[in-house]
Amino acid sequence: MTNNTKAYRPQVGETLFIGFMAEPPYLVTVTGFHFDKRFTSEQLEFTESSTGKKKTSSLDSYTFFPDAPKDSKFVFCVTQVSANENYTVEEAYFFDPQNAFDHLEALESGALKSRFGDDAQGCSFHVQVEKVS
Repeated sequence: MTNNTKAYRPQVGETLFIGFMAEPPYLVTVTGFHFDKRFTSEQLEFTESSTGKKKTSSLDSYTFFPDAPKDSKFVFCVTQVSANENYTVEEAYFFDPQNAFDHLEALESGALKSRFGDDAQGCSFHVQVEKVS
């Protein structure tokens, strides 16, 4: 079961969770797609479920969570904490806790590189639970 993917292309009318870059995912309904010569990526048109606001943004800036239940109340975030604890960085979001812990273990074992590659040496990783906004 795929929990999140950048390669997914939602259908017009589909309601699903999306996350902009490394930000927490939120529920939207896809209303369309278009090309704009000012941008290198196709544009995604959607309506935010929580606010009703219509938005447009580059399709390739989003991670899609097609398998996440639409009534999800929580999301699991794998975070990186610097060695001296001066900063925390969100590595990835998951709606399935097992996938989050599998991701954490892959980071800790070195099987998966951090978003910051070798700059993450000496950092620790954690899973935290956040409310869906």
